[in-house]
Amino acid sequence: MAKSAIDVLNGLQLATLTNLRDKVTLQTPTVSIYLNSVNSSEIGQQVLSFPIPVAEFILPSQSALQSVVQSVSSVQIQMMSFPQNPFTIDSSVNISGTVASLTVLNRSQELSVHNLSDDVQIFLPQSSANTPTSIQTSADMALQLSLEAPPAGRTLVIIVSADQGVGLDLYHGLKCVSQAHLTRQSGEDFHTWILTPDVFPDPTVQQTFLVSPPNTTETQNLQLSVSVFTAECAFWDPEIHKWRSDGCRVGPQTTLERVHCLCKHLSFFGSSFLVPPVQIDVTRTAEYFSQISENPVMVVLVACFYVCYILAVLWARRLDLRNHVQVREINQGSIYCIQSSKCFYYVLHVIQKVLIIFAVQFCVVYKQNKQLCLDHIKSLVNNSIKQDERLNNVNSKSWA
Repeated sequence: MAKSAIDVLNGLQLATLTNLRDKVTLQTPTVSIYLNSVNSSEIGQQVLSFPIPVAEFILPSQSALQSVVQSVSSVQIQMMSFPQNPFTIDSSVNISGTVASLTVLNRSQELSVHNLSDDVQIFLPQSSANTPTSIQTSADMALQLSLEAPPAGRTLVIIVSADQGVGLDLYHGLKCVSQAHLTRQSGEDFHTWILTPDVFPDPTVQQTFLVSPPNTTETQNLQLSVSVFTAECAFWDPEIHKWRSDGCRVGPQTTLERVHCLCKHLSFFGSSFLVPPVQIDVTRTAEYFSQISENPVMVVLVACFYVCYILAVLWARRLDLRNHVQVREINQGSIYCIQSSKCFYYVLHVIQKVLIIFAVQFCVVYKQNKQLCLDHIKSLVNNSIKQDERLNNVNSKSWA
């Protein structure tokens, strides 16, 4: 039934496109139709939308579409939007909200648009009634988010708004997630993190996140609003009559009101939107990292680090044992190398590097005084460079 109705609409649009001179827009409660004819040299970066916001398309650059329109002088653009999913025969993907399509034609013949070098941007409205969770925190506190990993194929979206100019970092376990997509609206900064399924290697384990400003000394109080949900972009495959998600991904401009999809081709597009249960707690940054360290996986990682450290010290000591030296003073405190004794050049070299690593980790975790941390790390690095120079001088000489 849905396919028949869509075929009828396509026929009406093709009949209209035959003598189309100006843009035509038709909007009803059940379907919205957009028709337009444009010069093929001006199709790149076209923004296609309805007067009353329903769905919106942004075409890729002219160079990305060159292979599609290179042999034609003008093209016709046909866009349709449905408030609900018209393809109900497939329930494998829970399509919610608007379903929209975009077709490019020349003389009533559809042009094949696929495998583009740039993405087609699709904005699909959602009828979500969820509102962000607002939390007041102090400068030395952070937000801890606990939730189950999203189902396979779904993307986790975390949006946190704060006062304008306040930066925010997102940690997943001990790892800092890549920089957020930042937008500003009404004096607030909206930080959006898009976490794809590959971020969750073990979906059976509860996921823990921390939202924290990078420098707690710059802000005394924070008013944060948090939104967490999962989304999925899909397209309708008319050959197998199923929704598919390969070739499409969730974009960084996704909000509670609409899903931003990025795809390499044209078709009917839909999105799936779900708000999972999330536990939000206010915690201190140091306490969060101490809790994460209790995780068995993190304990194993830390244990592996110490094993590597011990092996490095043993290796360095073995190199030292090869060198029998004459009496000379090492310019490092009151440590001396006596004739027929063993120096500790390589051991000191390894220990110095480990101290730098620990100093960096301490500053990342506790970060109470940024300048003090930087000065301490700089001092350790300078001492390490000097020690490397001594080590190179010693190795360049012949030892008796």
